[in-house]
Order: sequence, then structure tokens, then C-alpha cells
Amino acid sequence: MQSNIMVLVYLLLETALLLHRRRKASAGLRGSSSGALRAAASDEGDPDGGSASLLPSGLHGGVLLYILITGLVFNTMLAPSVESSGYDFLVIHLNHSITPLLFFLDWLVNRPRGSHHWHQLGVWLIYPVGYALFASLEGAAGGNFRYFFLDFTQPPAAYLAQIISVVGIFVLAAWVIIFINRRIVPERHGD
Repeated sequence: MQSNIMVLVYLLLETALLLHRRRKASAGLRGSSSGALRAAASDEGDPDGGSASLLPSGLHGGVLLYILITGLVFNTMLAPSVESSGYDFLVIHLNHSITPLLFFLDWLVNRPRGSHHWHQLGVWLIYPVGYALFASLEGAAGGNFRYFFLDFTQPPAAYLAQIISVVGIFVLAAWVIIFINRRIVPERHGD
């Protein structure tokens, strides 16, 4: 599954859960005049001022990592060789430039400080390592590799060095996400 599709699925799940929570809260309001229920419906009772995600922070952090790497890889390694115009240009840049930027900004604005943890890093790496293995095997079977760094028909030392570099980039990016979230993201109401 591509990272931009993961972002879409994540946002759809988040929206569905939010709508479900608000519907339950407003149904409870009809039968009660409790201040707690009114606060739940308006998100005043949210410890994060209504900005907290309804999905686990580990899932959010993983999706953030994948979409940021997608944007970085595309814009630094692949974009110079992509020729597109019109609708194709729009779609390519929405998927690989605008979506990562907006998801990153949403994270900075809405994710509470300390919501990502060092122990999540290992789980976040399962998808990229699995994807690298799958895409390498797929390329070997079909003779067409998605990315040059996944082509294991090159000398083994070069292939291994490229895979280690890619995983290293993921580890570094995950470390930066966790560091920013734990040290730089401003504290929110209720943190």
C-alpha cells in the first residue's frame, strides 16, 4: 500500500471515529442536561482541547513517517526525472508534495507533545522493511524494479548498502519525529 493511500485511509478512519463520538455525545445530550455531556459534545472536555486523535498515536506516527519519506524520496531523488504536465502534474504533486506537507503541518498543530515514544520506532520500521523486501522480490520476478535502490540484481554489496541507507533514513526520520514531538512541539491545553 502506498503512503498517500495510507494517509487517506487514516484520515477517513479518524473522521468516522470523530463523527461517531459526536453523534453519541449529542444523543446523550438530548436525554440529559449534564455539563459533562455538553463538554464531550463540544470537545471542551478533551484533555487536548479537542485536538487529540481518536486513533492510536503509534499509528499516526507511522503514517507520518511513511508520508514524509514519500515526499522526501520523491522530491530529492525521483522528481527530477519525472516529466508530467496538466492533470498528471497535479496528481503527482498532490500525492508526493502537498499531502506530506499538509500531514506534517497537521501533526505540528494538532498532535499533543509526548504522544510519540521511542518504543514505537521498531513497529514503524516493519512496513518499510517489508515493503523493500516485497518490492525487491516483485522486481526480480517481473524484471522491473520500482526504484533503483531495490534492484538486487546489482552487486550484493551495493544492494545491501542501499537498503541499509534507506532503512537508516527511516530510522533517522523516525528519531526526528519523536524528538520534535517530545521536545519542540508546544504544549497544548490539558497536556
